[in-house]
Amino acid sequence: VYTWTTDRRFPACLGREATADAPAHMPSLIPYLSETRIVKIASGGYMTAALSSDGEFFLWGQACPGTEGELALPKHPDDERPEREASTVDDDQDEIVKCVEIKMPGGDEARVVDVAVGHGHILVAVEVGEDTAVFAAGEGESGQLGLGEAIKFQSDFTEIPGLRGLKVKNMAAAGWSSWVVMED
Repeated sequence: VYTWTTDRRFPACLGREATADAPAHMPSLIPYLSETRIVKIASGGYMTAALSSDGEFFLWGQACPGTEGELALPKHPDDERPEREASTVDDDQDEIVKCVEIKMPGGDEARVVDVAVGHGHILVAVEVGEDTAVFAAGEGESGQLGLGEAIKFQSDFTEIPGLRGLKVKNMAAAGWSSWVVMED
């Protein structure tokens, strides 16, 4: 995965450090993902997500300026914030790119099969065997999280009611809206 931008104000959005050898404005490899086969990228607002061929979910960036909450990035092992319920991070993490584990209710680690990123919100489709679900996190003032009510900010990945057991065909998020297409 290569990234670049001419806007140096938000270095976390690159997923890598800007250096003399890999300046922000030149396409440069994200070192943490260099040996991972990425099959999908989704980006919106100030966040980017990537999915690996093994169902791993990577996330980097930052909350949109003016956001009152903290996006659902997993905690680093040295972070003293409370542990998140639906997502965890292992000890071998990059400082910028996070490998996020999504857990189904009951604690089973899920394989991520699709992701969509809007302006400050993220949707993640997961499966454990035949069981499927869609989780959401981030800004939700316009109801874009699908949690049944407008929520100013949802910091943890939370399962979207009514989508459990349905197989996702495609997902999209743009601005303050979300779409999920299910298979028959």
